[in-house]
Amino acid sequence: MSKPGRTLGLKALLIVAVVGCSSSVCFSVARHRAASRGKELLQDVRDLRVGTATAKDVAAIVARYHGSGPFEQPESLSGPGGSVYNIVLFSPTMGPIGRHLPLNRVGIHFWGLVVQLQVTNGTLTRTELVVGSETSSGKALEAKMEEREYQKSPYDHGIPYEVAPFLVSGSNPETLAAHINTKATKDERAKAFDLSWECAESIHGCKNVCQLMPSAAKDYLANEASIRASIGIPEPEYPHCH
Repeated sequence: MSKPGRTLGLKALLIVAVVGCSSSVCFSVARHRAASRGKELLQDVRDLRVGTATAKDVAAIVARYHGSGPFEQPESLSGPGGSVYNIVLFSPTMGPIGRHLPLNRVGIHFWGLVVQLQVTNGTLTRTELVVGSETSSGKALEAKMEEREYQKSPYDHGIPYEVAPFLVSGSNPETLAAHINTKATKDERAKAFDLSWECAESIHGCKNVCQLMPSAAKDYLANEASIRASIGIPEPEYPHCH
């Protein structure tokens, strides 16, 4: 190759290297910013107390994270109606058409955070928080926390704290949900809100859904083991958490 040809070739390689490095840096910065914002949102939602937080408190958080709403929800057997607000955050691995990019092939995994807040008669009456993540192999994980005002209804039977898997259509992810109401103790509420953000937003993803929701998962597995032992079935129903 002639000297001019070698020079052009080196310049081209240099440009590719600089662009590639810049893209990598930009992606890392975007991922860090998104993760920090997700962590802040989780804390803000923890600080909102059902039955105490006002419509103004809810509106402030929705505005801060560019959420949507209000959408009117009618009364049903699961609870009273009200105005519903949504907040959605995703990692930069989410593609422009709602599909996350195949970056798990190079060890970079997806996370998503969805919050729904319901206000009835000027007061927060329901908070629902869903954290989605992936395992190192790309298996989908979803952890959900729901807090409601105490009510004797077909939905919660007045139980202050309960943990169980929940059904999701589609890719059949590993799931776990903690349901609490305003009768829950301080410790029960803390366990329900114990979502491992470090695991969810990490590049390598979570090991399993129990790592994503550690305290609630520990209670669920202990309760399940007790029930299954009492009927003579020792095998765990959630073997991937052991």
